Amino acid sequence: MSIKNILLVIAICIIVFVSFLYVALRDKKEDISNEKPFVQIIGKDLYTKRRCVLAMNPGIPIKETHPYIIEDGSNWRIEDIEILKEIPLETSFKIHTVEMHKGAVSGSSTCYLFGSIMLDDQAFPFTISWGRKLELTNPGNWAFSQSFWQDIEDKQTYKLPKL
Repeated sequence: MSIKNILLVIAICIIVFVSFLYVALRDKKEDISNEKPFVQIIGKDLYTKRRCVLAMNPGIPIKETHPYIIEDGSNWRIEDIEILKEIPLETSFKIHTVEMHKGAVSGSSTCYLFGSIMLDDQAFPFTISWGRKLELTNPGNWAFSQSFWQDIEDKQTYKLPKL
């Protein structure tokens, strides 16, 4: 084999290896808006049922187009976030889409809900995370704790697609 052929084989192996790493180690996401329990709330008018605040996302926003969060103290401590506005009870908002994201390195999955709320005649696009995977107690299923728009907790578990 000539040097040229050896270099060609090495180059092909490097390209295949880098491609494999890219596919294996990239974050994955999928629109799950049509899955239960999300299909029941997508595009509908929802109303806040408990004290909430509109805040800047304290981390890196999942989508740059949705830099805000609605928080009721269940994900972030109110003291740790930059509060922009108090949200009155029974304020209307909508969830537009839901995506499941799976971290490439951690392998953990999170459901993100993307929506908008009108406050003082201004629209605020927000992101909230909701749900937890029951991998240890009920593999493959998800539970959804009572959120700020629900009167009662949904105790049902749901099977969502794997990424």
